[in-house]
Amino acid sequence: MEKIYEKIVSVFSNQFNLNYLQENCDELVAECEITNLIQSEYVCPRLNERDDFALSINDGELYFNSKQDLWDDFAIDVKKITTHIQRIKIIINKNHTKDTISIYDIEAFTEYLESLSLSQFLSVISNRLKNNILFFEIQNDDFISWRTDTIAFVTKNNVNFQLKSDIDRNAYIERAKYLSYWEMTSFCLLPEDLYCAQNGTKLQKLFRKANLIYTLCFVCDYSKLNKDRYEYKLNGYKTLIGNITADILKNVDVDTSSCEILYKIYQWMYRGGNNQDKASIVRNILSLNFDDKNLSINKSVFESILSNYKIYEKENVQQYIQVRNELSSLLIDLQEKVSCIVNSFIGDFKTVLITLISFFVSVIVIQVVSTGSFLSGFTNEIIYLSFAFILISFGVLIYSHWELSKKISLYQKHYKQIKERYKDILSEVELETIFEECDPQKDETNNSFVEKQKKYYTILWVFSNLLLIFFLFVLLVINNSQFFKVIKIIICFIQNMYQLEIVSFI
Repeated sequence: MEKIYEKIVSVFSNQFNLNYLQENCDELVAECEITNLIQSEYVCPRLNERDDFALSINDGELYFNSKQDLWDDFAIDVKKITTHIQRIKIIINKNHTKDTISIYDIEAFTEYLESLSLSQFLSVISNRLKNNILFFEIQNDDFISWRTDTIAFVTKNNVNFQLKSDIDRNAYIERAKYLSYWEMTSFCLLPEDLYCAQNGTKLQKLFRKANLIYTLCFVCDYSKLNKDRYEYKLNGYKTLIGNITADILKNVDVDTSSCEILYKIYQWMYRGGNNQDKASIVRNILSLNFDDKNLSINKSVFESILSNYKIYEKENVQQYIQVRNELSSLLIDLQEKVSCIVNSFIGDFKTVLITLISFFVSVIVIQVVSTGSFLSGFTNEIIYLSFAFILISFGVLIYSHWELSKKISLYQKHYKQIKERYKDILSEVELETIFEECDPQKDETNNSFVEKQKKYYTILWVFSNLLLIFFLFVLLVINNSQFFKVIKIIICFIQNMYQLEIVSFI
């Protein structure tokens, strides 16, 4: 397929030699030597709307810029010098718009990337990956599209290639700093940006080389790019220290077939679970199956890592069960303490109530047996003594109420202490689930039950005392009122008549 610089030069000649060609992310520069001129109309060549171009004829004798000059005026000037046109220089300026950059000659662009050092390559990608996605739009229709997670090389008719724009790269980079000594902060890149599943073309192999080295930065204990020499340190069962010369990326000799394995390891290590524990297992296994000369990795490494992690999880599960059992015992003790708190308060109430009832029953029984009337037993002295007992009952109520509040406060303190103690062992969500039944701040919990019992028995205690007070007050009024004395005589008379009837009936 005819290339863009060929289309532009063909406006002036059908025979030419290409002397120089270079294409990078910002521009394409081509220099051609013309051997045969065309004496015809000069039609303005067309690029995509995103880019513009400039033409220089005979080292600046004529110059055209598509952003500033009119083609018709330029064509008139060209006709005046067509007899001695020898050299044409073409400069296409690329504008990065809508996360898209044009690529006019994929071979020239690949050669440019191959000539870069590793740090230059990473900078080129990082500086243009502004919104988490980047499209390189190939202007040749016969190109076969391919992509990483965030970067795509596509044809003009395939610009809607789906990429992942929601990757939280800052979180991953901060995690890498936490897991290792990491001196790659000048590149805001992730392995996802560089990993290519295909390994066919030169460009794909180039990305896989960069991905292999860059992913290793996220896995090793120590990584540093110093004057285009990548240095790393891996502490595991063995300690591996090595370096890779990366001043020209094309000449970097690494095993690109290991790219998939290392990328899987990286994803497993960084996505979910305890990253620190995973990193330790990865480094232990990797140190035994890693060729530090060309960064080659044994194909079975990833399965070995998963197997070791399962063993690690089983050990942790046993410890986890022990922790859960210990915590369950503590919570059961808490529940028993709650029951004791309630029983203590209820016991005080029952003791006082039984004492008062026993006193009144004794007075009534004695008087009924001796005199046949229960009212005569409640003299003013007995009533005053009863008031004293009720006053003591209120005192016991106040003290029991205070004691119960103190015990509840102590229970809440123990609850918080136990929860704090296990905060570093179990997750916050799991702790909330386990402690939910004992949480003093929630309804329908043990503490809530205590508060309800406290409320109900306090009301019952006060009501019982008030009822007795009312009863004693009535008796006191009866004992000290002439009117009620007459009523008392009538009541006694009725009682005596009732007793006589019973005797005569017998």
